[in-house]
Amino acid sequence: MVRNRNDSMLIAIPVSENTWLETVAAGTYAGANFIFSDPALEALSLAEAIVREEISVLATTPQGWLLVYRHLNAMDPGKIRNLRVIVI
Repeated sequence: MVRNRNDSMLIAIPVSENTWLETVAAGTYAGANFIFSDPALEALSLAEAIVREEISVLATTPQGWLLVYRHLNAMDPGKIRNLRVIVI
């Protein structure tokens, strides 16, 4: 999932989700850069963060991914070239 220190991981999950601890732990072990989402988890803001922060790994819920996907799908594919793994 997270390969090296050049990876950036966006954590876009509700704070109450305890199952994501393993995802965060794995990324920490590999030395990834972490970007945590706004508590509102607004899909457009998340899609913009993926582009702006050059996110390579996205950890989110199924519902969150579907909402973000709509915005990413409307963007130029070249802008999201770094996104290679989506953990749902």
